[in-house]
Amino acid sequence: MTTQIWHCQLSCIVPLVFSIGYGFAYPTINTMVIDRAHPGERGTAVGIFNMSYGIGINSSAIVLGLIVCDYGFFSMYLSTALFLVAGCVIFLPINTI
Repeated sequence: MTTQIWHCQLSCIVPLVFSIGYGFAYPTINTMVIDRAHPGERGTAVGIFNMSYGIGINSSAIVLGLIVCDYGFFSMYLSTALFLVAGCVIFLPINTI
């Protein structure tokens, strides 16, 4: 019974934390896209950002789900961490320009 209550509480807390993070990240990144785009190209830039954001979220759910099924959760978290580190290595030097 105790584990059922814990899972119920966890199933309420995790979406809340995810929503808060998403609520901070999405407008922040969207603002960065708008700030970096030329005034005449802002609509296109926001459209490309929204498209790539949606494709990234949906495709990563499928790919990471396959990784979990075949290799387990540790491999999923490791591959996600490596992908984030690679993104930082690629995009942090671009950010300083």
